[in-house]
Amino acid sequence: MKTEIAVIGYGRFGRLLAHHLQRWCRVYIAGKNIRRPVEKGLRQVSLQEAASKKIVILAVPVRQFR
Repeated sequence: MKTEIAVIGYGRFGRLLAHHLQRWCRVYIAGKNIRRPVEKGLRQVSLQEAASKKIVILAVPVRQFR
Protein backbone atom coordinates (compact mmCIF):
# COMPACT_ATOMS: atom_id res chain seq x y z
CA MET A 1 0.00 0.00 0.00
CA LYS A 2 1.27 3.46 -0.91
CA THR A 3 1.93 6.04 1.78
CA GLU A 4 -0.80 8.65 2.05
CA ILE A 5 0.31 12.29 2.03
CA ALA A 6 -1.85 15.40 2.21
CA VAL A 7 -0.72 18.64 0.59
CA ILE A 8 -2.53 21.69 1.86
CA GLY A 9 -2.34 24.42 -0.75
CA TYR A 10 -2.40 23.96 -4.51
CA GLY A 11 -0.50 26.99 -5.75
CA ARG A 12 2.75 26.79 -7.71
CA PHE A 13 4.68 24.97 -4.99
CA GLY A 14 1.79 22.68 -4.01
CA ARG A 15 1.22 21.62 -7.63
CA LEU A 16 4.92 20.93 -8.19
CA LEU A 17 5.19 18.95 -4.97
CA ALA A 18 2.03 16.91 -5.58
CA HIS A 19 3.04 16.16 -9.17
CA HIS A 20 6.35 14.63 -8.09
CA LEU A 21 5.10 12.89 -4.95
CA GLN A 22 2.32 10.99 -6.72
CA ARG A 23 4.91 8.65 -8.21
CA TRP A 24 5.58 7.11 -4.81
CA CYS A 25 2.60 8.13 -2.66
CA ARG A 26 -1.16 8.52 -2.74
CA VAL A 27 -1.53 12.32 -2.68
CA TYR A 28 -4.52 14.21 -1.30
CA ILE A 29 -4.98 17.91 -2.06
CA ALA A 30 -6.84 20.39 0.13
CA GLY A 31 -7.16 24.13 0.17
CA LYS A 32 -9.56 27.02 0.50
CA ASN A 33 -9.17 28.53 -2.97
CA ILE A 34 -8.21 25.82 -5.43
CA ARG A 35 -8.73 27.58 -8.75
CA ARG A 36 -7.17 25.09 -11.13
CA PRO A 37 -8.36 21.58 -11.90
CA VAL A 38 -6.54 19.00 -9.80
CA GLU A 39 -4.07 16.94 -11.83
CA LYS A 40 -5.12 13.43 -12.82
CA GLY A 41 -4.16 10.89 -10.16
CA LEU A 42 -4.50 13.33 -7.26
CA ARG A 43 -7.50 13.40 -4.95
CA GLN A 44 -9.11 16.63 -3.75
CA VAL A 45 -10.42 16.35 -0.19
CA SER A 46 -11.67 18.60 2.59
CA LEU A 47 -9.25 20.27 5.01
CA GLN A 48 -10.52 17.97 7.78
CA GLU A 49 -9.78 14.84 5.78
CA ALA A 50 -6.35 16.14 4.75
CA ALA A 51 -5.51 16.93 8.37
CA SER A 52 -6.31 13.34 9.35
CA LYS A 53 -3.50 11.92 7.19
CA LYS A 54 -0.30 10.78 8.89
CA ILE A 55 1.85 13.08 6.75
CA VAL A 56 0.66 16.63 6.03
CA ILE A 57 2.68 19.14 4.03
CA LEU A 58 1.77 22.81 4.24
CA ALA A 59 2.31 24.42 0.84
CA VAL A 60 0.78 27.81 1.54
CA PRO A 61 2.48 31.23 1.54
CA VAL A 62 4.05 32.21 4.86
CA ARG A 63 1.89 35.34 4.98
CA GLN A 64 -1.16 33.02 5.25
CA PHE A 65 0.04 31.66 8.62
CA ARG A 66 -1.39 33.23 11.76
